[in-house]
Amino acid sequence: MTSSQSVMLTQAQVYADAGRRVFPVKMKDKQPAFISGFRHGFKDATTSKEAIEKAWATTDFNIGLATGEVNNLVVVDVDDEQIWAKFSAHHGKLPQGPKVTTGKGYHLYFAYPKGRQIRNRQAPGNGFDIRANGGYVVAPPSIHHTGKVYRFTTTGEPPELPAWLLELIAQPEKSANTALIFTASIPASNDSTPWAMAGLDGECQTIASTLEGSRNGNLNKGSFRVGQLVAGGELASHIAIGALRQAGLQCGLPASEVEKTLKSGYQEGLQFPRVSSEATRPEGSSLDITKLIEAKPGISALAQLSAYAANGRSAEMRQQMLDDKYVLDRIAILGQWTTLYAAPNGGKTLLTLWMLIQQVKAGEIDGSKIYYVNADDHYKGQVEKLELLEPHKINVLLPGQNGFDTDKLTQLIGQLTKDKQAMGQVIILDTLKKFTDLMDKTASSDFGKLARTFVGAGGTIIALAHTNKNKDDEGKGVAGGTSDIMDDCDCAFLIEGRGPDGHNKYKAIFYNRKARGDVAQKVAFQYSKLDGCTYEQLLNSVAILGKKEAKAEDDAHKLQQAIRDDEETVLAILEALGEKELLTKDILAHVTEETVISHARAKKALLKWKGEDYAQGHRWTVRRGDKSKKHYTRLANPIDAF
Repeated sequence: MTSSQSVMLTQAQVYADAGRRVFPVKMKDKQPAFISGFRHGFKDATTSKEAIEKAWATTDFNIGLATGEVNNLVVVDVDDEQIWAKFSAHHGKLPQGPKVTTGKGYHLYFAYPKGRQIRNRQAPGNGFDIRANGGYVVAPPSIHHTGKVYRFTTTGEPPELPAWLLELIAQPEKSANTALIFTASIPASNDSTPWAMAGLDGECQTIASTLEGSRNGNLNKGSFRVGQLVAGGELASHIAIGALRQAGLQCGLPASEVEKTLKSGYQEGLQFPRVSSEATRPEGSSLDITKLIEAKPGISALAQLSAYAANGRSAEMRQQMLDDKYVLDRIAILGQWTTLYAAPNGGKTLLTLWMLIQQVKAGEIDGSKIYYVNADDHYKGQVEKLELLEPHKINVLLPGQNGFDTDKLTQLIGQLTKDKQAMGQVIILDTLKKFTDLMDKTASSDFGKLARTFVGAGGTIIALAHTNKNKDDEGKGVAGGTSDIMDDCDCAFLIEGRGPDGHNKYKAIFYNRKARGDVAQKVAFQYSKLDGCTYEQLLNSVAILGKKEAKAEDDAHKLQQAIRDDEETVLAILEALGEKELLTKDILAHVTEETVISHARAKKALLKWKGEDYAQGHRWTVRRGDKSKKHYTRLANPIDAF
């Protein structure tokens, strides 16, 4: 353990002893480290000594503190000290409490007020943000990306929030018979949908809590968006106007100003109807904003921007959010499109199925929601894989069985999205070339649009594809087909297959080439392939290689690649040496005279491959003679001794 790890581990345990829940954050960063035990970031914050020691003992992490009720903590994150100083001074002196200097400002710690609701919120116009329920902060002695260390300049128990700040940032307390969180009662209505009422609630909460300087703007935008809902038949007009009026008054605007601003935004919003979904759209109505704008060429650019805004859909969209779960551990995330590229027989199917089974066994994913489409296999292979996946309730689709064929799959994916049944479903395409023409740019692009829509609706796609015959500058495979698939997917890995070694063991290294989320940069596997072994035996032989083993394998691969790159020069030098001992100048003279290899290239290889270990690529030894002249002799291959 490094000294830095020791310091972070000790301080994390100090926080835990004080009852503060902590979690690991990437070093010199603010992003959670989504490692085992902390897959959900700050949501998994803990005081468990065992979990903390396990996390910080393995890697150098910063320390994250969950904020809100869970840690009895509200943090004022001051980014602009001058603006905040003027703003806070206007309201009165702040109580003394813990203060932490950060990379560009400071944090002020306060106790969370019982019985009140405070969420994360931003107030850049007043120089600060709030970290409370649903948030976290990076805590001392973490290291900022600038290299600065988070430090306490004052300590002690977090004080209570001053009354003016509490009323500014806390949501108003609920009262009986109140449909929305406002100071006035809002009557219920059979003419309004729950979805629209949730949207109205969100807009009014924003308006009511707006600080001076942004009040008119937020009321205008909120009124516009609510007007859209009324025009779409989702919301009763009297409910909408009454709630907007109360929100405008609550944020401190004069009544005359509220009426003027509300009317302007609301009337504009009526020109752009908005409804919850295709299913609830009234017959003859349209959600195509472009057509509405074309029909009203006089609409201002600002009004058009507001029309395109997704505000009011947050409740609907949140329902489509998935927890960060791995379908394939550290490789494929639920709710994403991941593509795995490998050469034929490179292990991509074997390892994908192995990882799927492991995640189902661990309870991370539900096997019944996985659809493995085995479209590139012989009959025996189909039967073997079906027998292995059936016990885990993983659905297997086989062309020619039960009337299924590959042409139907793209239609079904589109239908799942349209019917809102994509959420949580996982589709494995083995292999991708059976479902689209990877060499055709239009076909690949069309498939990408279909996949992105499916994933946007909460589905997951894992596509297995082939590399082509070319290699990149590192000697690794290159994704086959056009670049559209790689461009459109969320995550992509190139798999390098190696082996067999002297024990019939094969290795497969997953190298990340694209990522949206916390996936590994490299994962290494090993499996044994014996003549006549069953697919089950092959599957049972799979093992993940540790970091040291993976590095050793990578180093060995790089060595072999370097040997191949220098093969022509090495053979020329060996030919010059024969069974003799030669000086440097004699070797170089022979190589440059007998081949087209340059003097500089030959000299570089001569120095690079000298040594006593044949396994490390050494091909000759060297000794110093008179006047320090170097004498080279061919190194014997140990195998030749047997």
